[in-house]
Amino acid sequence: MDKIQQRALSSAVQQLAQGASAAQSGTVISQLAEALLAGRDYALFRYDPGSRHFHPVGGTLRCPHGADMDLSATDQQLHQELQHASLLRSDQLAHIDAPLLKRLHRRANQPWHLAVVRQAADDFLLALPGPLDARPLSTLETLSSLCAALSDLAQADAPESLARLLDADPSPALLCDSTGERLIQNPAATTLADRLECDSWRALLPRNHAALLASVVRRLRPIVEVETDVGDHILLWTYIAFDRGQRVLLRCRDATTQRRTARQSQQIDRIHRLITENTTDLISRHDARGRFLYASPASMPLLGYMPRDLMDQSLETLVHPADHTRMADDALADLAERGFHTMTCRLRRRDGAYRWFEIAIRAIRDTYTGTILELICVSRDVTERRRAEEETRRLAAVVANTTDLVLFADARGRILHFNRAAGQALGLQHPLRDPVTVRQVLDAHQTDGLDERLLPEPDEADVWEGEGRLVPLHQGASFPASLVMITHGDETGGGNYCSVIARDMTDRELREELSRHHQEELAHAARLTTMGELASGIAHEMNQPLAAIVNYANACLNHLKRDESDTRERLRDGLERIADRARHAAEVIRRLRAFVRKGQRQIVAVNVDTVVEETIAMVQWEARRHGVYLRYTAQPDLPAVAADPVLLAQVLVNLLRNGVEATREGGARTRPMVEVSSSLAGPDAGSVQILVTDHGPGLPEEELEAIFQPFHSSKQQGLGLGLTISRSIIEQLGGELTASRQAHNGMEFRVILPAWTRDETAGAT
Repeated sequence: MDKIQQRALSSAVQQLAQGASAAQSGTVISQLAEALLAGRDYALFRYDPGSRHFHPVGGTLRCPHGADMDLSATDQQLHQELQHASLLRSDQLAHIDAPLLKRLHRRANQPWHLAVVRQAADDFLLALPGPLDARPLSTLETLSSLCAALSDLAQADAPESLARLLDADPSPALLCDSTGERLIQNPAATTLADRLECDSWRALLPRNHAALLASVVRRLRPIVEVETDVGDHILLWTYIAFDRGQRVLLRCRDATTQRRTARQSQQIDRIHRLITENTTDLISRHDARGRFLYASPASMPLLGYMPRDLMDQSLETLVHPADHTRMADDALADLAERGFHTMTCRLRRRDGAYRWFEIAIRAIRDTYTGTILELICVSRDVTERRRAEEETRRLAAVVANTTDLVLFADARGRILHFNRAAGQALGLQHPLRDPVTVRQVLDAHQTDGLDERLLPEPDEADVWEGEGRLVPLHQGASFPASLVMITHGDETGGGNYCSVIARDMTDRELREELSRHHQEELAHAARLTTMGELASGIAHEMNQPLAAIVNYANACLNHLKRDESDTRERLRDGLERIADRARHAAEVIRRLRAFVRKGQRQIVAVNVDTVVEETIAMVQWEARRHGVYLRYTAQPDLPAVAADPVLLAQVLVNLLRNGVEATREGGARTRPMVEVSSSLAGPDAGSVQILVTDHGPGLPEEELEAIFQPFHSSKQQGLGLGLTISRSIIEQLGGELTASRQAHNGMEFRVILPAWTRDETAGAT
C-alpha cells in the first residue's frame, strides 16, 4: 500500500470513528474502499427507499442508465436479497431482475459481484467486476466489518458499549491504549489463543508489535494485514488508531490457507520462471492473433532475437511462406476443436536462415464465452533431427530399391526384415508367417559351413566378407553371391543383431566360366603353336628310335639267313632292343599327346620332379641344337603341388624355351646353360618354388613387369602372349609367377605353387 492509499484510509477511518454524517458516508466509504482495494475497479451505490433505486455515490466505474432502460423497474428485489446476504456472487444474481444489474452488464461484459457495506442506518452497495479471488473477498469482509465496528464505536458513549461491540465482533480483536496496555480482549481473541496454545495474548501479536503501535499512534494512519507466524498458523493483524491516538484497535484474521496457497503459488511461479528462463526450448505467449506478448531468453540462441525484439511481432512473420497457409489452417482447426496443436515448420532467424522447429501450441480460453484469449507456445529446434530423419528416409529408400539383397536378422539368425530384391530372389513375402532363418537361405553344402561362421557371437561386433551360395526357400536352384555380414551391437542391451548384404554373382560366374573357357582355348592354341615350333626336335626324337628299330630288324633278318648256332640268342637280343626303342617312341608320343590334349582343367597332386624332367625332355633336342645345356637340381622329399600337370608343363616349356633363346643370344660362354631348380618356397611346407635361370643379356628393371603384358615381345616373330598366358595359368592354379634380373645379366623366373593339402593319401601324378 503506497502513501496516498495510507492517507486515504487514515482519513476515512477518522471520519467514521468521529461519526460521519449520512451525507458524508458515501464519500468516506469510497475513500476507504479505494485504499483497501489497492487500485482495483469498483462502483459504490446507495439505496434510496423513496425511488427504490441504487444511485452511484463513488468509485472508479460509471454506470449510465441507457436509452432503452425500463423506467418503471426498480431495484427493490435486489435490495431485499441483500438484506439476507452481505455478499452476492455473479452466479447468485442470475435470477434477479434489477435495473442496476443491467447497467452493470452494459458497462462491462463480464461477471459482477455485489457486497453490502452498512454505515449507521444507510446501506451501501459495493460492486466489483471480474473474477473474485481470495484477496478481494477478504477485503470486502474487512471493509464491511470495519465500517460497522467503527460506526458503532463512534456512536458509543460508554466503555460498556465498546465492549459489547467487540464481543459481537466474530474476528479476534484487542483494544489497547497508546502505550500498548490491553484494555479489552474479545472472546474470539481468547478462543484463538486457546486454540493455538498460547500462554498470553502477546504471543499472538507480531514480533515488532511495539514499533507498529508507536507508528499508528504517532501518524494516526492504519497499518493493514501485518503477517505473523504462530505455530503452523499465519495471522494477519490490522492496527487502527482513533480518539486522536488514545486508543488503538487490533483486529486479526487467520489467513493460513490463503497465505500458504499464495506461498506455494509463489514457489511454483519461481520454479516455472527458472525453468522458462533456463530451458533450451523457446517458451512464448501470444495474443489471439499470434503477436508476441512474452518470449523466453532462448529466443536469442534459437532465432537470434532478444526477447524484447519480438514483442508485438506476429509469429506468422517468422514462418516460411511455403509452410504458412497449410500450417495456419491446421492450427486454427485444432485450436478451435481441441485447444492444442503441434506443428513442424520452418522459422526465419534474424540472419535470414531458416531452421526447422516443432511448435506445441495451447489455447487459453475465456471461462464463460470460450473465446481464445492467449496462446502458449513451446518451440524446439528440430533441424538436426529433421536432417537425420531425411537421411534415414533416403537410406531406407535406397535399401528398399537397391538390386542387392538386404536381410536383417536377430542374434539367433531369424530374419526380421528384407528388401524387395531379397524377397524376389529368395521367395520371401511380407509378413513372414513362419520364422525363417539365415541358415535356410544359405546353401550349406557349397558354402562349407559358412552359415555357422556368419551368425554373430554374443557381445561381438564385426564385419565379414566372403563368397557363398544362396538358395530360395522353395528349393529353387542355388546361385552364387558375394556376401557381407555386419554384426551390430544393440546399445539398449537388447542383444546383437546382424544385417546381410548379398549381391547375385550369377552373371560374374558365367563371365568367369566363359573367360576360363577362352583361356583354356588360348592355352591349347599356344601349346599347338609350341609343338609346331618344336616339330624338327620331335621328328629327331622319333627318327632315333625308328632308325634303331630298322637297324635291329635288319640285323635279326641277317642272323636268320645265316642260320648260325647262336642265332636264337642274337634274335632275342635284337627283339629286346626293338621293343625298348618302340617303348621310347611310344613315350615320346604319349608326352606329345598329353601336352597338346584339350580338356577341362584338372587340379590334382603333381610331383614337381616328374613334370620338370618330362618338360626338359621335350625341350632337350632344341637346346642341344642351339648348344645350350639344361641342368635340373631338385631338393629331396618335396611335397606334391596342387596343379594341372599339362598346364604346368606348358608354363615350364615356355620358360625353358625363352631361357634357351636368351642364353644363345647372350654370347660365347664356356658352356651355355639354363638352370632349373625346385625347393620349398619358405621355412614351412606350404608352397614349392621352381626357378628357371638363364645366362642371357637380361632386361632393364623398368621392363620387368611389361614382359607379362599382352602383345609385348622382343622377338621379331613373337606375338607376346607366352608369358601373359603363363602368368594367367599360374594365378588360376593359386600360385605366383615373377621375374627378376640377376647380377650376371641373366633373368630368373620364379614359379610358386601351393602344396597339396586336400588329400594327403592321393598319389602324385
